[in-house]
Amino acid sequence: MKKELASKEPRSTPPPPLPDPDLSTSNESDIDVKIIGYDAMIQTQCSKKNHPAARLMAALKELDLDVHHANVSVVNDLMIQQATVKMASRIYTPERLRKALSSKVGDVR
Repeated sequence: MKKELASKEPRSTPPPPLPDPDLSTSNESDIDVKIIGYDAMIQTQCSKKNHPAARLMAALKELDLDVHHANVSVVNDLMIQQATVKMASRIYTPERLRKALSSKVGDVR
């Protein structure tokens, strides 16, 4: 059975990320993205106003990312969200995913 599972899941290196020629550098410290292979770990910090957790989940769905784990914590007016997602049909760089999330989630401050 182990051999069968090993043959179904190739251990090859993930394909290179898609290039983004119009990527601009910005200081978006409220969204942190780390990517390891096909998995991405996302953390946001923002005000708890205007349902930021729902906006983040909708953005992840729009970006075709499969959520494996999500956590939301609130301290006073600060909401901290963490999500681990699997990149299925699209591969992102950390900068590109951060930019895409920022544009879909809106002002996270």
